Amino acid sequence: MLQLKNSPFIITVKNGTTTFDKKYSSDFLLPVVDAACTKQEHCRNEYTADRKFYRNYWDLTEVPNDIPREALRVELEGNKITSLGTGIFGNLSQCRALWLYQNTISSIQKAAFTGMVSLEELRLDGNIISVFHAEIFAGLEKLYTLGLGNNQIAGIKPGALDSLKTLRFVWLENNRLTTLEEGVFGSLYFLEGIDLRGNFLTYLKPDVLVNQPRPPFVLGLSWYSNHSDTSQWNCSSLCWLKHEEQQGTVSWKKGHTPNCADGRDWRSLQCGDPGRLVQHYFCTYLLPCTSGPSTW
Repeated sequence: MLQLKNSPFIITVKNGTTTFDKKYSSDFLLPVVDAACTKQEHCRNEYTADRKFYRNYWDLTEVPNDIPREALRVELEGNKITSLGTGIFGNLSQCRALWLYQNTISSIQKAAFTGMVSLEELRLDGNIISVFHAEIFAGLEKLYTLGLGNNQIAGIKPGALDSLKTLRFVWLENNRLTTLEEGVFGSLYFLEGIDLRGNFLTYLKPDVLVNQPRPPFVLGLSWYSNHSDTSQWNCSSLCWLKHEEQQGTVSWKKGHTPNCADGRDWRSLQCGDPGRLVQHYFCTYLLPCTSGPSTW
């Protein structure tokens, strides 16, 4: 027998001679979490009719073990989860979106997302991740969007993203990147956009993006001028990118063009001066050279 009382629901279950009560927080019978909710206006603890699981801002220190295996979307935003163990989401084969914004995740074990064969969006923004390796993303055969912004990533080794063959967008804003090595995105043939704002990058070689489709390709390299930004670009080394902009093969994420370290305005940057180190990059990676050295 089930007995329902006023919200939060009390369900009395009689099983033979045993009677026990359990609290539930919504029509969809999701147990109330014992942890405190730190931001009342953002707290959510429910499993909705359209198979979305929310447990946001409940001070959870680990991934809950009661996520329904048929969930299509899982949000664990604003908790205090510090690590993701191997196979921790292994039973969520139908999940398409996993949000882990604003936790304190610093450690992700290899194959942490094994079993999430339907996952299209993974958001790890706002944690304290400093390194990651290829084994972490093993099995994510349908991943479309990867969010790694606002972490502490100082470098990405070539091959770390190679398993993400279907990836279209990667957000790396507000990290500690100082350089991007050749081939770091080499296997991402469907990549359409990268956000690199708020890092410590000063230049970007064309071979970093040589395998990406054009057009369109969307880049974010700096915040607006009124935003505190660590990115100060050597714009003379980005003439190849200026040319692509002019050709329409590259566009800017919401107008986030490079902030030039020498104070020049990117919009009026002239790349026709002799001595630019452009010819090698442009002819080698973008178009065949049909004439002598060009300075545009």
